[in-house]
Amino acid sequence: MKAYITKYALTKGIIEAEGALFDNMKGNKSFNGIRFDATYPEIWEPGEFALTLESAKELCNEIKEKEIIRLNKKIKSLERKRF
Repeated sequence: MKAYITKYALTKGIIEAEGALFDNMKGNKSFNGIRFDATYPEIWEPGEFALTLESAKELCNEIKEKEIIRLNKKIKSLERKRF
């Protein structure tokens, strides 16, 4: 089964991986697989992967928007500092 890893969206982009879904200890579906650029298996938790490219793109856009908001807050905080 193919999944699209979004955990590294802001640094490496969407990464394709091959593997399988499984129930983790919290009762959620996790993905155990191997990235095309790795030689060892990894486990991704819910929110770190998507099963379709379209949903992976949507998730990445959400991640990007949250990061923009976070950075804007940081910029405003830095602009208020006086030395």
